[in-house]
Amino acid sequence: ALYIADFYNRIIGHYEVDLDHPGRDRTRGRIWKVVYRGDPGRRDAPGPVRQSGNIEDRGIDLLQQIRSANRARQRMIRRAVLEEVTRGRKEATNPGEGKHEAAILHALRALAQPAPNRTGLPVGLARILRELDADAYTRLLNSGLRGSERFDCFVLQSLANQATGAFETEVLRRTLREGLVANSPFVKRAAALAVSKHPSLDLTKELVQQIGPASQTGDRFLLHSLKIALREQFRMEAARLPPAVSSLEPDGFPVFADVCMAVRSPLAAAFIVNHLQSLSLGNPQKLTAYLEFAARHADQKSIDRIVAVAEEKFAGNVQFQLKILDSLRTGIAQNNRDLPGSIQQLAGQIAKRLLRLRSDRWQVVSPAR
Repeated sequence: ALYIADFYNRIIGHYEVDLDHPGRDRTRGRIWKVVYRGDPGRRDAPGPVRQSGNIEDRGIDLLQQIRSANRARQRMIRRAVLEEVTRGRKEATNPGEGKHEAAILHALRALAQPAPNRTGLPVGLARILRELDADAYTRLLNSGLRGSERFDCFVLQSLANQATGAFETEVLRRTLREGLVANSPFVKRAAALAVSKHPSLDLTKELVQQIGPASQTGDRFLLHSLKIALREQFRMEAARLPPAVSSLEPDGFPVFADVCMAVRSPLAAAFIVNHLQSLSLGNPQKLTAYLEFAARHADQKSIDRIVAVAEEKFAGNVQFQLKILDSLRTGIAQNNRDLPGSIQQLAGQIAKRLLRLRSDRWQVVSPAR
């Protein structure tokens, strides 16, 4: 049943009735009980699970039904099977006997085995296996994906919730790779999130290869999952970043820049510096954030390169040069570093132009402390 609570006031909540009217009620309410009474003509309304025969036959028959059942019915069957196993344990004369449970488990394992004409496996069946036989459930996860969207998503979500050491490394790596190149975007998202939970496995190349297609289709949910996975990959090992850049297509630069800004390392800042011009053209509003990030995390040579680009590429745009310098100054101040000489020199040159001073009579000196 569904219970709905609301608060009831027979006096309308407006000012035409006195606020101190005795009919106002601020303490009581109503509870509605909504119950489905059933409709034999509806195909999407499964009835209760009723079985006859002994415990063993009932359990096996329920498992056979689960393959053609919808999600609601699968949940009902799952509860019924677990109840049958519990009842069998209670009725066993010898506590260690468990013959009914053994028969149900045997049928359950047989149904979970891969077969040529069996692409998918009901998620309800996998959940029963998880509760009754942990070893068989682990073997099921190790068997990989089966081409069924819902089951493959379940497998990948289960892998994400398990420790890396619970699976064979190569089997886990192969399953995650299969998920990343699946046709279903839902399976891809589940695979990317599973990769983020196992950052010790180097899958940066496979993740980077998915950025371009995801950007073209505009799948922001998949892009977000890929960003999270790449962030965890680079946090685990910063040296993975440069090889990943070499296989990155230009249309993936903005997405990769977002990942770099979350990693916060010199190598990440180097990517921003190396592609600053193309990034600023793609999204001018983020230029300030890119520059502040680069100034905070990049080395001295990278900052000098930014100043050189500002000096060469934007020589006729003083306001834009000032914006670049201000962003660099902010980023350097956040890192408690002194302003490099290249920034001071460019600032001096801009000041001369604005004040129309003769270059041979003025020079830039370090500010007094």
